[in-house]
Amino acid sequence: MSIDNLRERIDRLDTEIVRLLGERLKVAREIGEEKEKASLPVLDAARENRVLEKVRHLALEQGIEPREVERIYEQIID
Repeated sequence: MSIDNLRERIDRLDTEIVRLLGERLKVAREIGEEKEKASLPVLDAARENRVLEKVRHLALEQGIEPREVERIYEQIID
């Protein structure tokens, strides 16, 4: 496969990643709205820890450095 073809694949993947991030943000906002209605705190450290543990595990399954994925998710969660 040529470099141009590989770059096209990267471009398609980047588009999908950004689309999924947008979808995740939308759902996170909906959760925030529901928490507000229920007078629940916005931050849920236990949930954040479960998410980070899950993505570290998923990273290992994909042969990716878990700490790198964790850092990305810390930014997404923030």
